[in-house]
Amino acid sequence: MHPTILIIRPDAAAIRFERELHARFGSDLPVLRAPVMQIEHLTPSIDWRGVTTLLFTSHVAVQAFALLTDDRHFECYAVGGATAKAARDIGLSVVDCDGTAADLVNRVLADKAAGPLLYMRGEHISDDIAASLTRSGVTIQSVVAYEQHAVALTSEALTLLNGETPVILPLMSRRSAVLLFDQLHPTAPIFPVAISAKVATAVPEACVGTLRVAVKPSQNAVFDEVAKQISAVKRLEGL
Repeated sequence: MHPTILIIRPDAAAIRFERELHARFGSDLPVLRAPVMQIEHLTPSIDWRGVTTLLFTSHVAVQAFALLTDDRHFECYAVGGATAKAARDIGLSVVDCDGTAADLVNRVLADKAAGPLLYMRGEHISDDIAASLTRSGVTIQSVVAYEQHAVALTSEALTLLNGETPVILPLMSRRSAVLLFDQLHPTAPIFPVAISAKVATAVPEACVGTLRVAVKPSQNAVFDEVAKQISAVKRLEGL
């Protein structure tokens, strides 16, 4: 039985993720999109005075920034490749930190980036880089530019997760993993792929035996582990 890839990212990100999965693994790869979060962009009050440098830890934050201003004279630090690409696509000068939130903080400190800095973020975050930088004496403004609302799983996703088809489950954030596993205890064979060790902590014990963790927090690294999960399922199924 061929596995199905279940994508639980928000709609726009899920569509891109599916397209890139098919580009790598072929258009016949079974994929189901079932977001567990919905993004709502906000219009926060921002003090732009003196700000020359932006910090982004998600491509959604870049999109939120683009909705707030047409000004592109800022330099920005992006946590990794996908976020960096989103920032370049809207015309920003980007430093790609190619790693984790801790890597971004270390790069900002090493570069002695001029403050005040502006950190655009969602309501829910795993790492508070503003707090880390503040402790190091950096002047930074932390702005909640979008909210991530929980969404119930679709009936198709529930049927899949409670069925017999093997499910490969890419987990790109700890919050999305928590929202998924809070809704049910899957009975289908689950093969999770976590983008980081921190995200992996949200995977329930019943699924840990088949868990794979990306060697670095990037989409390409996640896809590498998805490929290994596909091979693992085929070996189990004798395909």
